[in-house]
Amino acid sequence: MKFFQKLLVAPATASIFLAPTLNGFAQESFDPIKDKQLIAQTPQEEEEGSNTLKISVTGTRTPRELKDVPASVNVINTEDIDNRGISDLRDLFKYDAGVSILSGSSAYTSTYGQNSVNIRGMDNNRVLIQRDDINLPARYTFSYDLGRGDYVDLKTLKTVEIFKGPASSLYGSDALGGLVSYRSLYPEDLLKDNEDLAIELPFSYDGSSNETAGTTRIALRNDESGVEAVIVATKSYGEEDNVNADKKYIDDSSIDKENIYTNIVKNIDDFTRINLIYENVSTERETIAATDSLSSSYSSVEEDVETKRWMGQIGYEYENPDSERFYNYAKLNIYKQNAKWKDGSDVEYPASVSRYTGAPTPAKSVVNDYTFEDDSEGINVQLRSSSSNGGWNNDFTYGVDYSTTFNTRPRKKTTTQSGVSTIENIKDTADADTTKYGVYLQNAVTFDNNERVELIAGLRYDKYDINAKNDAAYITTHDNIGVINEPVNLDEHSLNPSLSLIYDLSPDLSAYGKYSTAFRAPTYSELNTAHGNRIASGYYFLSNPELQPETSNNYEVGLKGDFSKFDFSLVGFVSKYEDMIDQTMSFDDAGLMVFKYTNAEEAEIYGWELSSEYNFNEREDGFSFLSSLAASYGENTSGDEDVPLGSIEPFKAIIGLKYATKDGKWTSELINTYVGEPRTSDDYADNPAEPYHVVDFINNFNVNDALAFDIGIYNLTDKTYFNYSTVKGRSESDVDVNRYSEPGRNIKAGFTFKF
Repeated sequence: MKFFQKLLVAPATASIFLAPTLNGFAQESFDPIKDKQLIAQTPQEEEEGSNTLKISVTGTRTPRELKDVPASVNVINTEDIDNRGISDLRDLFKYDAGVSILSGSSAYTSTYGQNSVNIRGMDNNRVLIQRDDINLPARYTFSYDLGRGDYVDLKTLKTVEIFKGPASSLYGSDALGGLVSYRSLYPEDLLKDNEDLAIELPFSYDGSSNETAGTTRIALRNDESGVEAVIVATKSYGEEDNVNADKKYIDDSSIDKENIYTNIVKNIDDFTRINLIYENVSTERETIAATDSLSSSYSSVEEDVETKRWMGQIGYEYENPDSERFYNYAKLNIYKQNAKWKDGSDVEYPASVSRYTGAPTPAKSVVNDYTFEDDSEGINVQLRSSSSNGGWNNDFTYGVDYSTTFNTRPRKKTTTQSGVSTIENIKDTADADTTKYGVYLQNAVTFDNNERVELIAGLRYDKYDINAKNDAAYITTHDNIGVINEPVNLDEHSLNPSLSLIYDLSPDLSAYGKYSTAFRAPTYSELNTAHGNRIASGYYFLSNPELQPETSNNYEVGLKGDFSKFDFSLVGFVSKYEDMIDQTMSFDDAGLMVFKYTNAEEAEIYGWELSSEYNFNEREDGFSFLSSLAASYGENTSGDEDVPLGSIEPFKAIIGLKYATKDGKWTSELINTYVGEPRTSDDYADNPAEPYHVVDFINNFNVNDALAFDIGIYNLTDKTYFNYSTVKGRSESDVDVNRYSEPGRNIKAGFTFKF
């Protein structure tokens, strides 16, 4: 299929779903911004009491209406999180067909947290995750997949913005496939204009994990001092037992989460404010996996995994559209962030025979004490200004990002065999300091003689340095492996442009085209590893001083409508990737397997996305029809023949029917999720992920202004099914495959008390 065919056939195919609904809407009146689409309300608009609110979307770093954003964007707000029983990342993106989460449904498969967001076939560190423009820790992938999933309490968020597609021209490295941006609660998000105190008490129960959670949100305001504050505290606890579809496998586990979040705001004047944010998130998982019937490699595992993150941030914000300064908006963030992951496990191994040497190995026990730490600090500066010249109207957005991060991954391993204990201090990966510099500029241009056209051009320069450290533990690890593997440093830079054209076909309908480039620099862990077992297992890892950043060229077209009863977004895209980083294997002269990360792949991903909502009448009440559909196709084009990419999610269609009473006290949603068959290579031909339908039924009851209930029945038909991302690479013939199935029929319920 030719390039432009790939780019255009997707929207043409998806338009089948739109044709009946679009007919007759061309002359409808324009409702510029709907409540469900809003992200931020400026202080000036609140004071004026306007119902027309600005929105802010991560894809442009500027307040814009969703229909004017040249990208596929989804926004999830606090109300969605409370009403739909959302407690983790898997729930958060459940009804967005273009996003999936790598995680397990049971405690056994999610011991290390939910840690990878997949957008358009790009996952792991190819999707940037931020909180208030601060990058969350990168995912560490080596033996364990660590990081990202458990570092944020969703009850502290105002919105979650999902930007689908590359965003390196504004956000730099890691935004190769997309961006997830968490936006924190501010006091004004809870306080009404005439209030100086607001309290919210959400409580929830998740039947899929037997987890209960209680949250306290308190907002305060003192008009005389101009000080406002919001405090959020969350405590949750769950005990899982046989939560997978097949009750044969028992993974007894518990999960304990705690969070404290504070945001103190000082309003200096009508245009200026400073704020201080502190957050501390802690998650502890304890798992006992009974595995004697599943594997001959070990008989039992007791796992205690603890994830912690704290962050302190000082912010400054100024906004005055009539400012006589060279800027009308300024934002400054200075932050310090520390994330730590610890694994304490006790593993019992039965007596065995080495598959390489044939020598018998007596039974042994191993106690592991592993640590992964990510310590970072940085500063972000963003400015906006406007100018007009010769019929050209310019809205500039420009800024600087700087951060430095220290990573360490020490392991202590105590092995007891035949009554003798030995202690090993191991460093699979060299300690490293990573420094990032980024400078960006974006200009949105409109024309006096043609108000239908808008041109958005962006450019960002990034410098990326990694300084690895060769300490005693790293050297000892190499000595044990028997190879010399000096740590590798990195000094790279990248320049990434973007160009978008938006054309208003009518006040209700707009089209856009976009071109951009993107990149992802190698992580410190991809550059430097020192793991291996030459004697028992016949393998080892090597660093690669030649490792280069991944890059892409990206093309996107879209059509967006916002009518009085109907809104939609239809997008087609093509991305071409070069120098994709992958772990490769070769053999040395002794016949041992040698692993290292290389720039081994070229790939192409293309597809389409459609989201829509149709209201059967002009009001918010009554019936409405919602849909989210996404299809991606991808091939590894490095070899003589194209091979399907294993990271591509199957076609997904989410169709929902919603009913709301006129008084707004009751809403119900019946949501059907259909997932098609994975398009995989022969290596995954017997993957257990089959096509499936899952039906959810969600209800919300607003008793009064102070009390609201929600209850949902999920997987209403008790379907046994698998998430493709979870079982990728597994076979349906695996003895323990049902351990990885998703939960059967379960109930989530909760209430929120406000006063």
